[in-house]
Amino acid sequence: MGRIDRPTRPELPESTDWARIAKIAGGCAAAALLLWLAYAQATRVERSPVIAVRRPTPPRVVYVAVPQAPPPAPKPAPVEPPPSEPKPEEHSTVIEAVAPAPIVHAPEPQPDRPREKPETLREAIHRCIVLSAEVDTSQPFVAPISVNAKVHLRNMCGMDFPGASVWFDATAYSNSGIAGTDYGHFENVPTIQSFGTAETLVQIQCDPERVTRIAAKLR
Repeated sequence: MGRIDRPTRPELPESTDWARIAKIAGGCAAAALLLWLAYAQATRVERSPVIAVRRPTPPRVVYVAVPQAPPPAPKPAPVEPPPSEPKPEEHSTVIEAVAPAPIVHAPEPQPDRPREKPETLREAIHRCIVLSAEVDTSQPFVAPISVNAKVHLRNMCGMDFPGASVWFDATAYSNSGIAGTDYGHFENVPTIQSFGTAETLVQIQCDPERVTRIAAKLR
């Protein structure tokens, strides 16, 4: 195979229009740059720093509508009273009333009140005399089947009593109940003095070993 020679691109001459235009533009740009630098160098002025001060915000004014009081009501005109008519003269008459004399009634006859029944001697004895009793062991038994009882008396009133009028019952008690009983009076004491005391003895027919206590009461 033989060698093929490719055709070469023909070179444009330097004297073409586009090359000339580019050169002119580059020269103009360089000249302009030089002129700007010279101007900036000539007109450079030292500048002092500026401090920014914030202006105060003016206060906000708010207008509020204030309600106004209503105007006062006009005062009513005074009303003049009508002229009063002259009153006729009044003549008062005083009548004096005379109270009638009180009527005095005669007291009604009242029935006679029944007189209180006087207290008997027996009622006074039961109101004033207090009795108590106990077994008397200071004296021997008269019989093996009897017990000696000592009866004590106390007069609680301010009056005297004959001893023979004060009668009593004396009772002997055992664990199973009443062991024996007897009665008597203060014949050994002629007069029982007011607020005084007395005592007497009485025999009760019972087993002395079974007696636990003795009691006395007025008849």
